Amino acid sequence: MTDNEIYNQWKNQKIDIPVGGKFTDNVMSGIHRQEQQRRTGFYNRELLYRLLSRRFVKAALITVGFVGGLLRIASVIGFILGSCMEAKGGLIW
Repeated sequence: MTDNEIYNQWKNQKIDIPVGGKFTDNVMSGIHRQEQQRRTGFYNRELLYRLLSRRFVKAALITVGFVGGLLRIASVIGFILGSCMEAKGGLIW
């Protein structure tokens, strides 16, 4: 026999797997419960998507990121200048 014949013979065998009487009901109730938990989770995805789709919120997030980046750059420059002033014996503010 070739590999395909062996596979087709195996595929055509009837395998009886006992399934409980309420198997489909249990599966469907589990799916429903999971869907409810997803909707009432820690945060509401739909609300988050609506908020992020507004221009004002996008502009606010970009502004906050920009200001945070400027503060980070300023702190690094201050650290570098402070280190240079200490090395030269100058005044430290």
